[in-house]
Amino acid sequence: MGLQHKSGQMKHVRTAHSLLHNHVTFHQAAPDFRSPSLENPAFDDRPPSPQHHDFDENNDGAFMPEEGMQLGPLFRTFHPLLTGRKCNIHGNFINQNAPPPSRTEASPTDWMPYESRVAFETAEFLYTCNQMSAAQIDTLLDLWAATLIQHNDSPPFTGHRDLYETIDSTPLGYVALETFTMSYNGVKPAEDIPPWMTAKYDVWFRDPHLLIHHMLSNPDFDAKIEYVLYWDYTNDDQHCYKNFFSGDWAWKQADIIVEDPETHGLTFVPLIIGSDKTTVSVATGHTEPPSKDMYLGMSFAHLAHSSISVT
Repeated sequence: MGLQHKSGQMKHVRTAHSLLHNHVTFHQAAPDFRSPSLENPAFDDRPPSPQHHDFDENNDGAFMPEEGMQLGPLFRTFHPLLTGRKCNIHGNFINQNAPPPSRTEASPTDWMPYESRVAFETAEFLYTCNQMSAAQIDTLLDLWAATLIQHNDSPPFTGHRDLYETIDSTPLGYVALETFTMSYNGVKPAEDIPPWMTAKYDVWFRDPHLLIHHMLSNPDFDAKIEYVLYWDYTNDDQHCYKNFFSGDWAWKQADIIVEDPETHGLTFVPLIIGSDKTTVSVATGHTEPPSKDMYLGMSFAHLAHSSISVT
C-alpha cells in the first residue's frame, strides 16, 4: 500500500475507512499537529482544534480525519488502521478524551540520591552537557575541594567514580545495567593468532524493552512523540519528508502489521540503533569503545538512551 501520490493515498484511505465504519473504536484522537519542516516558518501553521462535528458520538471521542487535513501549505493524510489509541495498563482501549493518570510529585527539596540540587546539576553538567572525561572530572573536583578546605567543606563528589555511581543509582526511570562476557569462537589460524580472537569482551547493557517503557511513560517527552503515521503533500502533489513517521518505510511496515486485525488501533514503535564514538569516548576518558544508542523512531526530538557498551 505504499502509494506515492495524494490521489492514490486518498483512494487507499477511503477504502480502508469504508471497512471501518462498523469498527469505529479503531480510530484514535490525532496527536497535536506539527510542522514537517522546522526550518520553514510557513509550515508552522496549525489547524484549529478539532470541533464537535469532527467527532462521532459513538466512537468514544476518537478523531477521524478520513480525508486528511490541510496544514499550512501541506496536505496531511494519516494511516487509517494503526492509529495509536489510548488504552489502560491492560491494553484495553479507553475513552480517548480521558486524562492521563496522575503522577506522584516528589518534594521540591528531594534530590535523592544526590545530596542537593547543586550535586544534581553538577552531575548533569559534567556528564550530560560538557561530557567531561573521567580524568578531567577528577582534576576539577580536586581543585574544587582545595577551595573548600578552609571552610571545612567538600564538593558534592569525591571523584569520577563517585559521580558515576551516584548517576547509576538514580531511581527515577532507572533500568539496571546487566552484563555478560563474549569471545570469538570461529576458526583461528594455526600461527600468529590475532589478540582479538582470544580476548574476552564484557558487554554491558540495559534491557531495551524496559528502556522503551520508561521513555514512553516519561512526561518530559510529552508533545515530542508521534503516534500515527502520516504522509504530507504539497499542492502540486509532491511528497514531503521530515520525520521518521512521515516516510515510506514506516508506512509499509504499518501495512504489514495491520494484516493482523488484533493490531488495529495500536501504534508502531520502531527503534533506531546508532553509535557516537566521539561523544562516548570523551565522556569515558578515551578509554572505552562507543556505546550503542537506541532512538525512538516515533519521536521528532532527539530522544535516545544508551543501552549497550562493549569493553
